[in-house]
Amino acid sequence: MENLQARFEVIGFENPELGKLLQLALARQGASVASVQVTPLSAPMTGDHMMQATVLAILPPDCSLRTAEHAIEEISDDLSVVAQAA
Repeated sequence: MENLQARFEVIGFENPELGKLLQLALARQGASVASVQVTPLSAPMTGDHMMQATVLAILPPDCSLRTAEHAIEEISDDLSVVAQAA
């Protein structure tokens, strides 16, 4: 099996630690994080402060895309995660 390049799009409520938490969740799965970009989002309809993150990572052969996605989802109940092979 080979390493898998993956891209994760994550949206959740404002959390200044989101980038670090994403890196930690993926590192626990043995992934190598290439980049993390976190940007604020506003939800004008509700007034909520949200954040969007894009993470590029290399997953080891023993970590599936779904396993890594689940590890990110476990950070917080409010996260929406979309994972895809890059």
